[in-house]
Amino acid sequence: MRRKSSFVVLLLLGGCPSASGRLPDSPSIGAEVDGGSTGPEPDSDSWQGEPPASSPIIGGAAVPECGWPSAVGVVSETDLCSGTLLHPQLVVYAAHCGDGIAQVRFGESLQGPGLQRAVPVEHCEVYPGGGPGSGDDFAFCRLGSPVDDVPIVPPLMGCELDVLVPGVEVTLVGFGHDEWGDSGRKRQVVAPVVGFTEAGEVKIGGDGVDTCQGDSGGPAFVPLADGSWRVFGVTSWGGVCGSGGYDALLPAAMPWLEARSGLDLTPCHDAHGVWAPGPDCIGFPLQPGEGQGTWLEGCGGGAVTGTVESCGASADAAGCRAHCERQAPAGCWCDAACTEHGDCCSDVHEACGGAPAPSCEGSCGEQASTGCWCDSDCELYDDCCPDFDLTCV
Repeated sequence: MRRKSSFVVLLLLGGCPSASGRLPDSPSIGAEVDGGSTGPEPDSDSWQGEPPASSPIIGGAAVPECGWPSAVGVVSETDLCSGTLLHPQLVVYAAHCGDGIAQVRFGESLQGPGLQRAVPVEHCEVYPGGGPGSGDDFAFCRLGSPVDDVPIVPPLMGCELDVLVPGVEVTLVGFGHDEWGDSGRKRQVVAPVVGFTEAGEVKIGGDGVDTCQGDSGGPAFVPLADGSWRVFGVTSWGGVCGSGGYDALLPAAMPWLEARSGLDLTPCHDAHGVWAPGPDCIGFPLQPGEGQGTWLEGCGGGAVTGTVESCGASADAAGCRAHCERQAPAGCWCDAACTEHGDCCSDVHEACGGAPAPSCEGSCGEQASTGCWCDSDCELYDDCCPDFDLTCV
């Protein structure tokens, strides 16, 4: 069995990692859909210098500049893992990589010219009891400073999970070992979903396409029908590299991640997968793996979606349900700032117990030069003109 972290000796400001052997212990998992098994463990090779330009994860290839920019390296003094930027302030990775992370590294390499940024972490947290075989192999780090110029692929949530069926092709990304034993460069491979375990993990790859040590915690991406991408997997464990591996399903971690981090990580859903599009449910990258722009510009500039409607109406089309705070017993909504939508209460004072929006702004038609508002329907607000017939002529 292999846990896909790579124990290394790493100088945090640029040293070369040197991999040790694979961990021998094996988690106990439920029966998998495909009925596969793992094989014997070969010893891993040490760092051997620069691999060929086309070197794969296992069976894949190196990414181009700015390819999959939200896939990151997660490093401590002794360990190399991979991870995923889910929010400008948060990276998710695997629990078995531990919480002693010192840096998150961005770029196509963990050292040398391909290393673009090294961002310190504020603190890291491991899912209680999480690890390989549990379905809960999750951890996160809050970054010491936000990374707000790198395009983020959102998590797969809600009805979007219907795309994950055996046979669908997904993309695995990480900084781990290739078949020559080299690691530290970001690589990608396209592999099929094979099946699921009783613990809720997903098996991906085999027949020579796979992740390996050092890819632990890294992302698995899947395209949707509109051409945009979602991240759904956290690389966890497997057998002989090339025989296929197991990912923890990221959607299962979202309630814990959002509760513990205090961040909203799901722009189109709530943490439990209920469709709840917000203002950020728009502009998801369409070609994140192809390398858009430069790191100096944050790898931006590629094609993006418009408003997203993967599991329902967009925020603009959803009316007050996506914007207003409270629903009246009659079924209409109680925020006067939503009057431009068709499902707000026509009389918020009567229908909502005298608790409308706190301001005329967004509700009333015209603002006077003095700053008050000129709509008599809003006269109960403090910022409406007390005598609109005189002030607003």
